[in-house]
Amino acid sequence: MTTLYFEVIGDEEISRKFANTPARMAQLQILLTQETELIDSAVTVLSAEFTGEMRAAWETAVGPEVGGLEGRAWNPTIQAAVLEHGRSPGSAPPPIDAIAPWVSAKLPGADPLVVARSIGAKGIEGAHMLEKAQAATLPVRIGLRSQIVGQMLEAS
Repeated sequence: MTTLYFEVIGDEEISRKFANTPARMAQLQILLTQETELIDSAVTVLSAEFTGEMRAAWETAVGPEVGGLEGRAWNPTIQAAVLEHGRSPGSAPPPIDAIAPWVSAKLPGADPLVVARSIGAKGIEGAHMLEKAQAATLPVRIGLRSQIVGQMLEAS
């Protein structure tokens, strides 16, 4: 199974420069939690899917790692990576049981086997919901970082 996830970009550099006291480490952890939750909220909305399984499967974590802090959100569902990046034409068709609920809801009367073969032959375009969520939240995340880093610089 492929897990679709992202990491908050720049956290290592910020951590290296500012995580030199417990108070600053706590501020950075709050910042990364806020950034991760913003992206998680946005990607959950963009993960519209018939069964709701993928939308409900997004998970987040923020914590100290070797060399700094890390903010991460991921989706372990089998379809997450395919829906994000798409499927190349000529690739293996998706499992019939995985697409059958979607086929019955979106294409009533269609045979899931035929749809699966068509998807394998023609491929599908990626939805890029994680990529879009990161782009949509970037201005707010930059503002949060500027605010926290500014507070740290003032306090030093």
